[in-house]
Amino acid sequence: MAYYITAHHADGSPVLGNLDGQTVLRTRRPDRSAHWQQLGLQIRASARIAFWRIEDSSGRVLATKSNPRHEELL
Repeated sequence: MAYYITAHHADGSPVLGNLDGQTVLRTRRPDRSAHWQQLGLQIRASARIAFWRIEDSSGRVLATKSNPRHEELL
């Protein structure tokens, strides 16, 4: 089964593209993958990304991780 890491803005809207850590995972335990664990630490994403989610093909959210570099713009 394929799982998807998607990036989102603070309001929950998705970020289009694949340069901010977004990818497809084909593993049984996507929350234990090296890519998921390195998001925000070694895989640098822009500060506009608020959080990432792991979703399955039906859109069910399996895990959420916040971006430590995210800065709330006032």
